[in-house]
Amino acid sequence: AVLPTLLPSYARAGTGRLVRYLRSAQADAPEETLRTVSCPVTVAGGARDALAPPGWIHTLARRAPHGTPVVLPGAHAFPHADPHRTGRVLTRARGS
Repeated sequence: AVLPTLLPSYARAGTGRLVRYLRSAQADAPEETLRTVSCPVTVAGGARDALAPPGWIHTLARRAPHGTPVVLPGAHAFPHADPHRTGRVLTRARGS
């Protein structure tokens, strides 16, 4: 359902950029990076997220010295599906 929202951005980016983005994302290791982050961190994901499942969201939050997991309804594209709820999560995180 989110594809109509994302497709224009994907088209503007082009195939080359999308491939580079996916390759760089595969090399990321947030599990390790979060260990060194001293500020509060909110790790958010969707309850039906196949790319970042809820268990991984909780694991990432535990790895941060001051991490908070937030699992929202929906899949990986939860920010697009419910931007207002996502905004509230980010506003709360900013205030912490």
